Amino acid sequence: MNKLYVPGTGGDPPRSTGLAERAHSAGLLVHPYTFRLDELPPGFATFEEMVRYFCTNLAVDGVFTDFPDRVHELLAR
Repeated sequence: MNKLYVPGTGGDPPRSTGLAERAHSAGLLVHPYTFRLDELPPGFATFEEMVRYFCTNLAVDGVFTDFPDRVHELLAR
């Protein structure tokens, strides 16, 4: 399975695998899934941290989530 990031270790932040960048270079849109409040992936302490990392650091084009109101609220700030 291809991943967009590698969790940080020892307090280091997550880092990109380069997949999102390569997809964008190829003219593709990137929409990862499923962003959940109750099931955070490794490397993220909060839902906000996860959303901000993917939307800011990886510059994904959108996300699939069961919590669209929360994502909208976070990105509107």
